[in-house]
Amino acid sequence: MNIKSMIPFLDEDELHQLAQKVAESPDGNYQGVTYGNLLPFLDEEDVDLLMISAYSKGQDVRRFYPFASDDGLSKLVDEILKNPNSSLPLKGLLPFLEDGDSRKIFDAVLSHGGSFGGLNASDLLPFMDDDQVDQLFLDQAKHHDPKAKNTAAFASEDAFHELVKEYAAHPEESFDFDAFYPFMDEDDVRAVFQASLGKK
Repeated sequence: MNIKSMIPFLDEDELHQLAQKVAESPDGNYQGVTYGNLLPFLDEEDVDLLMISAYSKGQDVRRFYPFASDDGLSKLVDEILKNPNSSLPLKGLLPFLEDGDSRKIFDAVLSHGGSFGGLNASDLLPFMDDDQVDQLFLDQAKHHDPKAKNTAAFASEDAFHELVKEYAAHPEESFDFDAFYPFMDEDDVRAVFQASLGKK
């Protein structure tokens, strides 16, 4: 008997039972049935069960992302963040996440010095909201991180204005605005100029 050929004809409870068998197997293979065979036929709850089980065994779970629920993906993010040495590449997960989970990853990247789970801050730019981009840019700029030049194109005028205000308040501190002028409004460029004139 070939269980794999029966999959399209099984009801929800039977698919659930089969999913549990696959999840319990050490290599994700139960009588020739694998995750890939089941995913298109399972409801999200069972996909989530398989995904978390596979992750806990150190298996590659990227194939689950398109079929998993938002809650399941959120649980996966939480599991990954508990394990900074996880080998799971986070980059492929980002397009499937809701904003709250993207923010968790963003915060983890920042708190780990700009790199976590195979991601660096610039990988997150397309998935970040405006406030996050500004936060990242200001953090990079204030720490003289050369990556700030790349982030500058995504930052808002408010972020540049805040940076200029800080510089104007402390003109004795050296800061190189040269790469940022094209993104700044005229008033901020003038403010930098005036603060520079006041330097001794």
